[in-house]
This record gives sequence, C-alpha cells and structure tokens, in this order.
Amino acid sequence: MKNRLLSAIALCAAFLCSCSPKNYIPAEPIPLPDGNEFGVCAISVMNLREEPDFAGEAATQVLMGTLVRVMDRHGSWVQVETPDGYRAWVTSGSIQCLNPDEAFAWKATPKIIITSKYSTMLTLKGLRNRTLCDLVKGCTLEVTGSKMGRYVCRTPDGREGLVPRRDARPYTRYMTAQRHTPDDIVNTAKTYMGIPYMWGGTSVKAVDCSGLTQSVYRDCGILLPRNASAQAHCGMEVSLDNNGRHLKKGDLLFFGRQRANGTVGIYHVALYIGNGEFVHSAGGRVKVNSFLEERENYYSGCEDLVWARRILGVSQRRGGFSEIIRNNWYF
Repeated sequence: MKNRLLSAIALCAAFLCSCSPKNYIPAEPIPLPDGNEFGVCAISVMNLREEPDFAGEAATQVLMGTLVRVMDRHGSWVQVETPDGYRAWVTSGSIQCLNPDEAFAWKATPKIIITSKYSTMLTLKGLRNRTLCDLVKGCTLEVTGSKMGRYVCRTPDGREGLVPRRDARPYTRYMTAQRHTPDDIVNTAKTYMGIPYMWGGTSVKAVDCSGLTQSVYRDCGILLPRNASAQAHCGMEVSLDNNGRHLKKGDLLFFGRQRANGTVGIYHVALYIGNGEFVHSAGGRVKVNSFLEERENYYSGCEDLVWARRILGVSQRRGGFSEIIRNNWYF
C-alpha cells in the first residue's frame, strides 16, 4: 500500500483542479429566496432524474418532508433544486408545491423524523390497520397530536394518519441532540450494511457510494454535497501515509484515476470505520472492506485510493458542508 499511497500524493494536486459534477452547484447554504415557487417531497422516497422522462438517468433521491426549489416545468415533470444544490426532474405527483410563505410555514411547523429504518403510516379513521403510506429513516412529517401510543401526523400533501412512537422522534429535538462524534458516524454507517447498491440512491431503500456517505452524515445532522467528486472538496485533507495511521473514524476515503489532461477523476467514496477498514456501497450492496493487503477483506479497488478528507471537527464555513440544524433549508 505504501507505494500506491506515495503515487497518490502526486495525484492529489491534480485532483484539486478536477471539475464538479455537471448538475452540482457549489454554494453555501442560503436563505430561501423570495418570489420563487417551492415544493416539499410528499412520498417516502422521491426519485429524481436527469431528464424529464422515466427513461432518464437516475440522479438522486429526496426524502419525505424535504423542501426543494422549483426551477422549471415540462409537461407532468418539475425540475427542482435540492438543499444540497442538485438540479434534476421529478414527477409532479411526487411533490406538494408551495409558495414562499407556505415553504417558511412548513419549516416552522412541529414535525417528527422517522428514526427506524422502515415504518408505516396507518389511516387515522376507517379500516383498522389500513396502510396509508410507507416511511423510511429520515422522513419528516407534521405532528398534530398523539393517540394510543402513536403520533398523529400529516404528510406534506395533507394525508392524516398514525405513526408508531417507537419509530420516530420530535424533529428539532433529534437534530439539536446530534453530537457529531466519530462513533456516532460509524454506528450509523453500520446500520446500512447489506442495503442494495443503486445508482442515484440516497435512502435506506438503496444507495450508491456517495449516497451512502451523504445519508450517514445526514442521519447524524450534517449535510454533505451529493456526489463523490464534490464531497472530495469538503472538510480538511488527511494524510494516507503509513498505512493510514493519521485517519480517524468518520473520515472519507476517495478513489480516482488520472485523466489524460492530468486531473484526477474521483469515481468512488467510502467511510473509514477504524482498524484499516471502511464501509462503502460497491459490488451490489453496502459492506465492509480493508485497504490493508494482508486482510482477507482487502478491496482490490484500493489501487486507486488517492485522497482522504475529514469532516468532523472542521468549521462548516470553510468545510463545504453544513449542520442541518443551522441550514436555512431545514430550520
């Protein structure tokens, strides 16, 4: 590994000149702008596509309760910008459109956040135990009361139902309680073990490599950029020398190859969990591998390990990320 890490140092400088992904718009979190239309995701996981067509390439996902900004329309498709700066297309039935006043009201309304991996919202009235919709970790809903050990909730598009209290927590209390410790990040990452790989996935239903790292940090109250090449600009650089002895739990590991023009194209990201191992979404699912060649779970892709970045303990003002509790898209 030593020789590979030495050669990686030469690539790092070139990497700094590499381009961001085509739909990522680097920007600090900003207040919601005036005079625009917004939307809020109204289903458990909203799939975004690069083009306004079901055959369009998968881009990313957004969870129920997340605010987005409406940028354009094309037939039954709406182009939106997500809080992490990504622009892509969704079907109009997936979001509840809001004017600016309604968007600010949604931010201010009391909400719960789903903290279990999966949950179900049941109808408030009518048939007993009838499913109203599915929910996944990170979904947020308006809470209006409690009944029989369940939260009485309302989805962004107005559906009312019951959510088990064991599956959720008050949203603001949950986010303010986040401590952003290395062990929190590692333990959260391990809850994604075995989840299927899917290009564009950022939820417990399926994740790609950067979707995993973004989801883990999001669960712990930190918003990272969407793509690996953008995440690779976050935080501070960490040396990979001496078999990664400078790494700490929660650091991000980046894999890339040098292009003909001398820049480095980042194509993969993983999350370091200590003892020479990392969690990543690759080869069909989320799993643990090692960058130490003598280990049985050595990952052959470590030939391309070129970069490491630290998020925890770095000021968000220069880190390229934000705490969700301080992000104007959420609070």
